Amino acid sequence: MTDGSAGLQRSDPATPSRASTALLLLAVTLVFARALGGAFVYDDLTLLAANPGLHDPWDLGTLWATPLWGEQLGHWRPLTAQLLALGWWLGGGQPWAIHALALLLHLLAAIAVVRLARHGSGALPTMRPALLPATLAALLFALHPAQAESVAWCAALNDVLAGACALHGLCAWLRFRAEGRTRDLLAATALAALALAAKEGGAVTPLLYVASDLLRRGSGSNGGAGG
Repeated sequence: MTDGSAGLQRSDPATPSRASTALLLLAVTLVFARALGGAFVYDDLTLLAANPGLHDPWDLGTLWATPLWGEQLGHWRPLTAQLLALGWWLGGGQPWAIHALALLLHLLAAIAVVRLARHGSGALPTMRPALLPATLAALLFALHPAQAESVAWCAALNDVLAGACALHGLCAWLRFRAEGRTRDLLAATALAALALAAKEGGAVTPLLYVASDLLRRGSGSNGGAGG
C-alpha cells in the first residue's frame, strides 16, 4: 500500500468523535432551544420584517449587490443577506428558521473549536490527543453567555456565520500546513472569503492563518507544507 493510500485511510487525529459531537449538539440544543420560539425584536423589525429585499432568496442581484443596512451604513454582507433571505423563505416569514440556522452555525463553530483545541494539544498523524479537554474547551466556547445575543438574535446572524467560516477556515489552513494538500488550501481560501462576505470582521481570517504559522515556528513544530 502506498503512502498516499495510507494517508487517505488514516483519520484526521483532530476530528471530533461521534460522542463529542453528540455532546455538543445536546448542550447547544438544550441551552439555546428556547430561541427557536423567539419573535423578531429590535433591529429584526427594520432589517427583516419591513425589508422586502431580504424576503426572496432567489433575488441574487439584490442580495449580493445591495448593502445589508442600505446605502446609509453601506455594510456589504451578501452571504448574511442570502442566509437571512433563505431563513425568511423557509420559515414563511416567521423567525424560527433563521433561529434554526443560527443554532446550526453555532454548533458547526463549536465543532471547529474541538478540532482546533485537539490540534493545539499536539495532534500528530501518529497519535490521538486527549478528547476531553478539547470538548470542554468547545463547551465553554459554545455555552458562554457572550454567545447568547449572536445565537438568539436574528439580526446578529452575521456573527455566527462569519465565526463558523473563520474557524473552519483555520482548521483547513492547519491541515494544509501539516499535510500540504491543495484541497485544504483551496478550502481555507474559500472559507476566508465567505467569512468576509458574512461580515467585515471576517477580514481577519487570513491574519489568523499567519498567526498560526508564527506560533508553529515559535514552538519549533514542523509541517508538511513549508514548515
